[in-house]
Amino acid sequence: FHNRKEHFDTLQSIAKKLLSEKPCFSLKDLAVNGNDIAELGFKGREIGEVLNKLLNAVIENRIPNEKTSLLAEAKK
Repeated sequence: FHNRKEHFDTLQSIAKKLLSEKPCFSLKDLAVNGNDIAELGFKGREIGEVLNKLLNAVIENRIPNEKTSLLAEAKK
């Protein structure tokens, strides 16, 4: 029983940490939106493609979910 409580406490601690970091799981969670990407000169389908690439990069921890970092990555 004691071992289960330790595991539960560990999982609970991990869950609290993840939630406090405001994880990014969808486009609406990104620190940028379509308007931000359009201001960079992208149009139509390109906007969605760029947003999806940015989302994947954030999920894979390649870039932080911060507006300046995302816009810099989008310009590449």
